[in-house]
Amino acid sequence: MTTLINFNIPNHLKKNFDKLVNFKRVTRTSILNTMIEEYCRREYQLIHEDGRINDLIQTIEKNNEPETDIVESRPWDPSRPPNGYRWEDSY
Repeated sequence: MTTLINFNIPNHLKKNFDKLVNFKRVTRTSILNTMIEEYCRREYQLIHEDGRINDLIQTIEKNNEPETDIVESRPWDPSRPPNGYRWEDSY
């Protein structure tokens, strides 16, 4: 089964393409089909590889999440230092 596709192409590109297909004695259709097939294969491969890379990055990020220690917070008391030690207690 085939489908006809029409599209616009710049004149200079069409001329160069026609010169090449005439020199190689192949059809435009065969070259375009080959190029489209190669493009599709390459893009599918890149999408597949990107998916694996994204999975790897997500796994690494999940495994490297910083652990947060739960610290009990008290209201600030200027007469009581944070570590519980007061210099006056040393005398």
